[in-house]
Amino acid sequence: MTSPVRAVGQVLLGSVLVLAGVAHLTFARTEFRAQVPPWFPADADLVVLPGSKSTVGDLAWLRERGLADALVRRAAAGGPIVGICGGYQMLGRTITDAAGVEAAPGTRVDGLGILDLDVEFAPTKCVRNVSGAGLGVDATGYEIHHGVVEPTGGEDFPGGHAIGPVRGSIWHGTLECDDYRRALLDDVAATTGARWSADRGAA
Repeated sequence: MTSPVRAVGQVLLGSVLVLAGVAHLTFARTEFRAQVPPWFPADADLVVLPGSKSTVGDLAWLRERGLADALVRRAAAGGPIVGICGGYQMLGRTITDAAGVEAAPGTRVDGLGILDLDVEFAPTKCVRNVSGAGLGVDATGYEIHHGVVEPTGGEDFPGGHAIGPVRGSIWHGTLECDDYRRALLDDVAATTGARWSADRGAA
């Protein structure tokens, strides 16, 4: 049986959590957004734009917080970026969802315009294992996506393509391949002038 003191404590804790949730969605919303400054990724050696189950919605989230502009500025300055699946799609020119897979049917939005590609969402999800090579080493991974990427320029990159130090791949899981991850980080270090190299004995 719950003691009166414990019951009161649980009620107080619950009240605090409810207040925090309400504050996040209402009067403290501006302050919360200010915690993600527009310049956040600027000085990192590498920015990874990960996958997403809501590519159009998450792209809008980046724009609302100034992070989309920060990524564009970073790319223009030659800063390394890697986009994975949905993140790769965001780096392109346009995203079209005619069938309403993730957004309202007929949705078409501008991407970040960093890579030469256009994306069209297909009703059928692609799910498969993949393998290939890049940066002089082998890599394996998997695909799980509705977005079909149509690149129109750039260089080949495993599961996608690249323009300079900005790379994108529809493949998940490649960074779990030790040799591939080390090769990518070595390349990033060479690009940024960082004085380190990946330990060949490290996992």
